[in-house]
Amino acid sequence: INFFTAYNYFIPTDILAYKSDYSAYLSISSDGTITQHDNHHQQIALTLRLKCMSDVWTKNVWSNLLPDSEDVDMGTNTGNKYAPYYFTSGASMDIHVWANPRSGEYLRGVQIRVMLPSGMTSEGASFTDYSPNGYLNSASFNVEGTHIMGLTSSHPSTVGSTGKMRLGYFSVPVSGTGLLTGSWSVQIVSIQSDSHATDGADGNTRTTTQNFASIAAEARVYVGTPARRRLLDGSHAWLSPMRPPERPIYRRGLSSCNPCIAQIFGDVDGDCEFNVNDVTAAQTFATFYSPFATGTVTTSTLSSWSNTHGYSCSWVKEQLNPTLDLLDGNFGGDDPTDVRYQEPKINAQDVIHLSRATQYQNRFLVPSADCVASSDDLGDRPDLLIRADTYGGVGQGSARVVSSTQSSAVGTDVYFEVLIAGNASASQYFNVTKGTVLTTYANPYDLYSAGTNVAITPVGSYSQASGTQASIFIKAEYDLTLQAYIAQLQPYNYVGNVKYYVAVAIETKMNNQITTQQTQAFLGLDTFPYSNAG
Repeated sequence: INFFTAYNYFIPTDILAYKSDYSAYLSISSDGTITQHDNHHQQIALTLRLKCMSDVWTKNVWSNLLPDSEDVDMGTNTGNKYAPYYFTSGASMDIHVWANPRSGEYLRGVQIRVMLPSGMTSEGASFTDYSPNGYLNSASFNVEGTHIMGLTSSHPSTVGSTGKMRLGYFSVPVSGTGLLTGSWSVQIVSIQSDSHATDGADGNTRTTTQNFASIAAEARVYVGTPARRRLLDGSHAWLSPMRPPERPIYRRGLSSCNPCIAQIFGDVDGDCEFNVNDVTAAQTFATFYSPFATGTVTTSTLSSWSNTHGYSCSWVKEQLNPTLDLLDGNFGGDDPTDVRYQEPKINAQDVIHLSRATQYQNRFLVPSADCVASSDDLGDRPDLLIRADTYGGVGQGSARVVSSTQSSAVGTDVYFEVLIAGNASASQYFNVTKGTVLTTYANPYDLYSAGTNVAITPVGSYSQASGTQASIFIKAEYDLTLQAYIAQLQPYNYVGNVKYYVAVAIETKMNNQITTQQTQAFLGLDTFPYSNAG
């Protein structure tokens, strides 16, 4: 016989009383039902006592929320134990990241923006992939500020399982102690869920939810061992996480726009914003484009493609190919009789470029070249003015942002490898009036472990060019009027017509350094370090 239910003689509240020391975070009702409301950095004492006696039982428990569908979770313990950001000591805190798609669906992509409390900094922070789950991850640090960092994650093929996925961990420098001022908070730029595991699967439905605050990842950070009250029985416990649906979530709907007019770089899906949605859209298209690129089919899916918002102008199609690569001779791209002649090479490299660009690691390039008048001292031959308009930086998610910022933490450099063909001499010289000729590449970040200075050997010949050839490597200068990186030159003492072939390199500094992921080669560049990057 159940003591409380038999004959209704007694109910629990006649005998028992419950109490939580912090009911705003963890409450307990009169009948003993525990409800989690929020994360908390300290253990919370839950007390049970007999109303007619002095006996009291107390447990210290942690309140650590698990993510609901379409939310992100972060924490220092992979088992979600303790407080979310439980950290007793050390110079750097490792914070693991999980993302949870719609219930019963597969995580295709997610992009987040993380705001740090005082006493922590994104300067010098890093991100380490959790490789078993197979996500392409790109992270940014100290671009928007020393207390902001970001992450873009997308899966390029078949997601291993439905539900919450572990992505990796941030390592963040810590200088503060005790309860830090401000909260660790996360803005979810976008999270995408697929009904099918395989990208591009027949019948797949992709759901996108964006621009809202994470519930499970927000918490205060305490550096050290949190103080707690002395217990009568000396015990403590961990409360298994739950996820309450109580905090309102702000979601912003997109305003209507025409991406062909707005021309936001990277805007593949046509919503006039650039984020992880464009990365996954490009990945899906590349999957369908592959049979044409390899010659399996003869009809290009690009000609009939329109994005999810119904736009098919040349601008949105160009965003599928930020690397600017064309199909080469191995794919029929050099044969005028082949249907793939001079068609764009849209593949995983473009997806990687877009992913990195969402986190400020890569730039978008618009190259051009014109003949301009040279100085009187150089005679009648015109100079070649090479121009690289580069885009990307803070605000790029909804606007065209010129990459002009230069600081110790953030910056952009552009290089040109110029080859001339026709009648070059064996030891051809050049008159360079804008830009700096380089024969040695300064390598202060020791890319590819090649040392701090690497000799430059510009390309000796180009198979598509004819006649005698010569080349030069130039670091571009930034022109404030044009808002572009430029170089101006002509071959010295050259006779006859000349053809110019130009390749471009871009280096993006972030977090006070340049990594191999932040070097980009365009249009056939093969000078160190870009040849090492493929």
